[in-house]
Amino acid sequence: MLALASWRQTRSRRPRVEIRRGDTVIVLAESSQEEIERVTRALGAAGRESEGETGR
Repeated sequence: MLALASWRQTRSRRPRVEIRRGDTVIVLAESSQEEIERVTRALGAAGRESEGETGR
């Protein structure tokens, strides 16, 4: 995550970022570092919840 944030700071225009987890793809255009982190955390939490549900 730190590498992505550092790389983004070197660009004047923020590129499109795709975040993938399994079959889920989130596309962020013109997003901030905080927005990317928020989406990444939400996907991680959702993945943990679904893994817990399938393990029952």
